[in-house]
This record gives sequence, structure tokens and C-alpha cells, in this order.
Amino acid sequence: MERGCSPLFGQLGSRQVQGSNLDEPPTGAARCSGAQENVKPLQWHEPAAYRRAIYYENERRNPLDSVKLAGIVFAVMCGLRFLAGLGPESHPPPWPPSAALALGVALIVAYGLPGLMSLMPGSMVILSDKGLNNNVHTGRGWSIRFWPWDEIDHCSTAVELAGGKTYDTISFWNSNGELLVTLALKDHSTLGEVGRVLQSKNKQLISGS
Repeated sequence: MERGCSPLFGQLGSRQVQGSNLDEPPTGAARCSGAQENVKPLQWHEPAAYRRAIYYENERRNPLDSVKLAGIVFAVMCGLRFLAGLGPESHPPPWPPSAALALGVALIVAYGLPGLMSLMPGSMVILSDKGLNNNVHTGRGWSIRFWPWDEIDHCSTAVELAGGKTYDTISFWNSNGELLVTLALKDHSTLGEVGRVLQSKNKQLISGS
């Protein structure tokens, strides 16, 4: 997978945009001046195919995460079998079928359920007066992430290849030049709406090549 929004995956070209008309998607860099305004919350859902592709990319990049989860579940199941055999009148099943059952449950929890959840992923992005909120459910569960505007220095756009398809994305950066998060836009017109929010918060928007 190729990312065009992070220095690790490529360089962003930029050019200055004059004026403040954001009816068209921003094509360069613009920093607004003046007092910040309260903004009406803007929200959109990332494309499911994009979020699914990102999940599988992370799985390929960190395969030990699933192995560790499977190991933990297997150890817990075996521990329960061991405790079940401590009673003087207990009659637990033999260890071979118990271990096979524990292994099956571990594989389902670590690989099966996340795989099923990734078939119907969801990611809601909310730009509000307080900051950026991203609620994601895919793979192993939910994640709720939030960045206040004070932590966001500027944003950049790029076209990213994910799962064999291209997506318009926007990345949020802090003042140290560190990437906070990259999010896929619902469609190209969403960029104009995002630009208006960023303008009201005096945040720079840099267009990628």
C-alpha cells in the first residue's frame, strides 16, 4: 500500500492558493487570519473498502498482534481446564480434547471474529468546534480517538492507494511535523466542506501532488 500523506511514504508538493473561496476543493496552501469562529459540526463516514484495506495492511505489518492474542486466549482456556480439575469430585474432559477446544477458540477470537468484523467496518469522522473525533469499529473492536484543535497545526491532502483503489485523503499534523491521523474523504466534494472548517479555525491546508 502506498501513502501519499506521510513523509514515510512520499513527499507532498504544495502551492499557494489566493482568496478564500472554498466552493471548489482547495488546490494549495492557505492560512486564514482573524478570530476563530464557532463551526457547525461536519461529519462523514470513511469508505468501508478503505477502512478494511487499512485494517489488513496493519495486520500484515504487525502479524504478532494476532499471535499474541491467540496465545493469551489459549492460555486462559487451558487455565480454566486446569482449575476445573482441582476439585476432588471434578470430572473435567481429558487434556487432548480440551487443548483442541482451547486452540479452536483462540483461533476464532484472534482471526475469525476480527475477519468477520472487517467485512462491515465503520469509521465516522466529526469535525466540531472542539476538535477532530474519529470513531472506528473494525477488526478487533472499537477505537475512539480525539484531537483538540490546539494539537492540530496543519492539514494536507493526498491521493492514497489502498486495496487496489485510490482515495482522496486528508492528514492532520501537529506543530512538530508528526502525523496524527490520515482519513479518507467520503468524496471529492467533502474537501470543500473540510476546507471551510479549517479556514474558520485558522488551520493551513496543503495540497498534495
